[in-house]
Amino acid sequence: MPGGPGWTVTEPFKPVVKDGKLYGRGAIDMKGGIAAALGAFKALQLSGAWPQGLRLEAAFVPDEEIGGECGTGYLVNGMGVTPEYVILPEPSGLEKPWHGHRGILWMKVRVKGRTAHASTPWHGRNAFLLASAIALDLQQALAAMYAGRRSKYRIEPEESARPTVSLGGEAGVTGGGKTNQVPGEFYFTVDRRLIPEETVAQARGELVGVLTWLSVKHGAEVEAEEVISAEPAINEPGELYEALREAARQSGRVIGQPVVCPGGLDMWYYTVKGSKALAYGPRGELAHAPDEHIDLVELRFLVEAFARLPLTLAGALQRRT
Repeated sequence: MPGGPGWTVTEPFKPVVKDGKLYGRGAIDMKGGIAAALGAFKALQLSGAWPQGLRLEAAFVPDEEIGGECGTGYLVNGMGVTPEYVILPEPSGLEKPWHGHRGILWMKVRVKGRTAHASTPWHGRNAFLLASAIALDLQQALAAMYAGRRSKYRIEPEESARPTVSLGGEAGVTGGGKTNQVPGEFYFTVDRRLIPEETVAQARGELVGVLTWLSVKHGAEVEAEEVISAEPAINEPGELYEALREAARQSGRVIGQPVVCPGGLDMWYYTVKGSKALAYGPRGELAHAPDEHIDLVELRFLVEAFARLPLTLAGALQRRT
């Protein structure tokens, strides 16, 4: 993740501790979670309290932000790693864990016109203007389509309980362009977020269907290419949540019932294989933002809670049997 502008306490990639907080890009998302997991493993080793009968593994992957195919996807689908229980130290906030997440579909839409010299624009067809009109129509059509949908699950913030779409995160003339040239091809991106009741195939079909209609309406050649996708995830972790709640209580904090993450995570790779999973970690308000930081008191709590979690889970499993 780029450092970005607006930092005041330190430069993005020069970590500094100030007033009990560690500042730096990734301090929350998600080096803080990684540090908490490593600290928990070290605490278990030093204490000699390693739980009998449980196999603990840690996996650190590099590409969750872009779909996770080469990290968690490879571990699960390529290496066959299918644990029964999974904790992802994502920045959920310490008040409650995430027991699922929305899905994601990224597409690149190319609109083709005809290049010409800007001094004689009537010889061309401006792909930028075509793409702009198509993008506006697409936004309106999708907004109407999604208006009646709402997830039955608790997703926070509540605006995320509906499907959403964001257009134009990336956009531009394909293959270069000049001021004195009518653009012959223009592209824009689509970021579609799915509620748990939807599937990637459904979302893709809807987008392609609307774009096909708009290509006819505007008399333009339109191509849509999928960039990345990830299915939504939802699971009822049961004993995993009870064990996490008890581990947090023993570490000095009461946590609430799980909710669904508004963004996307690697969790779906595990849940489709039957793993029970939760995401739990530091407060995420400043993730990817200027002056990103983690409170070291919160980090210490996470280390303690994660270290206790295997023990409380072992106890929960014994009671279940």
